[in-house]
Amino acid sequence: MPFTPFHLGPGLLIAMVFVPEICVVALLIGSVAPDIEPLAIVLMGLDTPLHGFLHTYLGASLLGVAVAGIIWPLRSAIAPLEKVFASSGSYSFRAVLLSALAGTYSHVFLDSFLYPEMFPFFPVAGNPFLGMLPTPLAYEICVVLGVIGLVVWFGRLSLSKDSET
Repeated sequence: MPFTPFHLGPGLLIAMVFVPEICVVALLIGSVAPDIEPLAIVLMGLDTPLHGFLHTYLGASLLGVAVAGIIWPLRSAIAPLEKVFASSGSYSFRAVLLSALAGTYSHVFLDSFLYPEMFPFFPVAGNPFLGMLPTPLAYEICVVLGVIGLVVWFGRLSLSKDSET
């Protein structure tokens, strides 16, 4: 996917399905975090494939742990943001870690359909998902999942406001 925005749609839907058991912020950050790799490559003008180690499940695992390690100490600061997503904002480190991993893994999975330089199951070479979805359809699926995620989010917000009154 071009830098990041399309990944937020599926990430939001995954988050809304599993609220309140997961940390929405960790999942959404995890869903876009692997794109720090192509961004850094472009900004530094490196002559290397854009979708390398962080676009493998091994790299995504390490990145998910890093995201959780950053989010966990900030949990009280992000609690108000969690409430925006109709989440309690109360979760364990395990929930933060699983949320971040769900985000990074969804990113690798979605990009696997699009980029020939990706080896999602590194150290095994190859990409069994490449070409299974036409590129425009992959983007459309992300948009549709994002719209569904928004509908669920607004529905949750509406229900939480109704229960407060």
